[in-house]
Amino acid sequence: MEAIKYNIITHLLHYFIDDIIKNGDNKPSIFSIYTHTYFQFIFNIYVLFNPKLKPYDDHVIIPKSYYNLKNICGNHIQLNKSTFLKALIFYGHQAFMTALYSNYSHISLRLSDFFIEDPNINTNYINLIQELAKLHIDGKREIIDTVKKSNNKAQWGFPCDITGKPDFKLRNPCAFEPIVIPNGTFVDDNGYPNIDINYPNTFDIYNYNDRNFGDIPGLIANIKSEQFNYINDMVLSSWENGLNSEINNIVAISEKLDIKQKTIADFLTFHGNNTLPISGFWIIIAMHMSHRYNQSFENDIIMYFYLSMGLYDGTISYHYLKSKYNTARPIQLIRHYLKDTSVKSWVPVVNIGAKWIPYQPLTNISPSSPDVICENSVISHISTAIIEWWFKTSKLYDPFITVSIPNPHILSKSLPIENKVMRIGEFIFNKGPISIEKKLNIPDSIILSYNTIHNLKEDCNYASLYAGISTNKSVEIGKKLGDNIGNLCKLYFENNIGIKSHY
Repeated sequence: MEAIKYNIITHLLHYFIDDIIKNGDNKPSIFSIYTHTYFQFIFNIYVLFNPKLKPYDDHVIIPKSYYNLKNICGNHIQLNKSTFLKALIFYGHQAFMTALYSNYSHISLRLSDFFIEDPNINTNYINLIQELAKLHIDGKREIIDTVKKSNNKAQWGFPCDITGKPDFKLRNPCAFEPIVIPNGTFVDDNGYPNIDINYPNTFDIYNYNDRNFGDIPGLIANIKSEQFNYINDMVLSSWENGLNSEINNIVAISEKLDIKQKTIADFLTFHGNNTLPISGFWIIIAMHMSHRYNQSFENDIIMYFYLSMGLYDGTISYHYLKSKYNTARPIQLIRHYLKDTSVKSWVPVVNIGAKWIPYQPLTNISPSSPDVICENSVISHISTAIIEWWFKTSKLYDPFITVSIPNPHILSKSLPIENKVMRIGEFIFNKGPISIEKKLNIPDSIILSYNTIHNLKEDCNYASLYAGISTNKSVEIGKKLGDNIGNLCKLYFENNIGIKSHY
């Protein structure tokens, strides 16, 4: 990875993301745990230098030696405070990633790689930071294990290749069923991947494996409290009680997608593999805002810590609701209720509901969870609320400021890998959504520009509709829940932690 001459937090964050993706921990639930734990730890290093702040000790035992070092850092290390803090953050990052991954790939990094002068820190201080890193990870170990051990394998499920063969009998057409995805091993004469039920190596079975994550208590928002009871009246649970009109709307949108809508769907719905989840995307947007407004690395620490808390609570909340209501995804409802209806899809050979495909890669239909609530909307609305509150503005796009992304494919496989420098708030796709339709003949580049954070948030909502992975009602629920949690977060930050918005 090439050096990025930005502040220490931005620099380290790129390495953090790189290792998270390399180790396959970019799944939304695990990603939210790791990012919150990481930024909680970095925040607690920053607290060492601020006598007015207390360490955030959720699921972490703070050792007595921490307070001894805090007394030294807060009262005696002033002349060289910035360099000392940067060095401790660097050593902390290395300790955290080493404790997280036995195969940590960037162990050879040095202070000089980050343009930091070595302040010759006492070895005892470094040892304390290493102990603190391990304590943060160990404190979340039970939560991590709860999520990772819930990966139950399904024996079979709802097939979603383009043959539309009814190889699975639904127990309840409106309830979520595991989904069987072709993995690309077996393809038809047109090159489209299909499932051969006689050969298990031709498909993967996606189950809903994050049900238990919704049972974990939130940090700020309690999704089980009465203040969220309004959601009960918004959920559609049967075909006759509103799902029919919602699904017909999805089909109507799908049949008329233009190239810009396809690009938005591809860019902002996230297909797993080596890309960030929606929460990771918003962390990158926060990074762009930090660069646009020339934010100090100290304020970056606070901003990312706040944002990670909101993302964590949002992920818990939407999984609780998905688990509680367990509503079928649009592909399942369309293929069951409209199986004999003339329905167009982006795949040319599909002309009937029984074979309908959402606008996603044929080998990676996501998310593999119920469609009660749109997670894109929840996370985007929480992120927007926190970022706009922090910067006291929604302004994003600036044609005169650029930002570096060492690997654009962490955002989308359709972004040219060679375009590592981009304008703030602008994303250029040379040939459209090539990660889905690789044979598209697009003469001109597709440019998505976002003047404000609000504009970007709205496209994140539309993306799920364009892709056909969430109904309009699911998006509405996601928007409302996201706004509620975002407001709760802002109140909590101002009244409980002791730091208000910086700007």
